[in-house]
Amino acid sequence: MEHLISAMEQQQNQEQQVQWRRDKVQELCSKGYSQREISQILQVGLATVNRDISYLRDQAKTNIKRYIDERLPEEYEKCLVGLNAITNLRSLILTP
Repeated sequence: MEHLISAMEQQQNQEQQVQWRRDKVQELCSKGYSQREISQILQVGLATVNRDISYLRDQAKTNIKRYIDERLPEEYEKCLVGLNAITNLRSLILTP
């Protein structure tokens, strides 16, 4: 049983390390560092940085798709309601 718990803790620790590295890759990319520079700074292989960037890009695509599917229609409707309210107010103000 202890072996199983230890293996689970190692898995969690590894996942946290990967997440930390991906966060750093994203941060360094946003600061304009090249992939080669990032691999040197983080002391990981260039292929690892490339995989992390691909993963981050896929995550961004997923987040954008989710936003478009779930949030954007609601925001669009809110804008239309607001525009209609403005149009109605304008009509009331300009009607003699």
